[in-house]
Amino acid sequence: MSTIKADAITASTGTNTNIAVTGKGSGKVAIGDGTLLFPDSDGTSGQVIQTNGSGALSFGDKGSGLWTLLETINASGASTVSMETTFNATYDFYTILIFTEATAPASFNARLKVSGSYQTSGYYGHLSTPRSSSTAYNGVAISNAANINIGAVGSTLGDSQFIVNIFGDPTDTGTFKRIHWSGFESQNKASNTGGAHFGTVGPLTGIQFFPASGTLTGTYSLYGITS
Repeated sequence: MSTIKADAITASTGTNTNIAVTGKGSGKVAIGDGTLLFPDSDGTSGQVIQTNGSGALSFGDKGSGLWTLLETINASGASTVSMETTFNATYDFYTILIFTEATAPASFNARLKVSGSYQTSGYYGHLSTPRSSSTAYNGVAISNAANINIGAVGSTLGDSQFIVNIFGDPTDTGTFKRIHWSGFESQNKASNTGGAHFGTVGPLTGIQFFPASGTLTGTYSLYGITS
């Protein structure tokens, strides 16, 4: 076996030239102390490098339960925030993490883009809002509504935080499209929890958030999740 001892190896010709390191025959490229062996051929699209726990690396499919960041919107003075990236059958469900504020405290609403349009009627569900500053409990029925009320948004950045889950295959034309959410708005010390669906079946290609009045500023991150 040959050994090269050097502080640096640099390609001698060309521009932006790769450096190829290969083993002989069925030999692998060994890194570190020689026990970490890299595969000598590429995997397929979307695969990741994994280990067998004994130093041998290989390409394999992603494991279950992985979160994949699909889109991040940094809103600033936006009347609406619309997310329409990669709603397809690739993932088992989707989660949106929201850290936001409005120009003034207001109801925080959502609409679903079903069958190619953001729907402005036909939502059904329920919102519950207990407040930790009192024994007050507010329950709101969502019945053939123009939008989904998912709670309240405050006027301080990061004051309002939500997790919105979208369940099922968005491309399925035979099921109701439904969401579930939970969040907290600290100005009023109010928790917001609920679920809703659009009352006509069709494919889902987007979700839109907006305040009852004013504009939104904050971060909206869409993740796809495999079960």
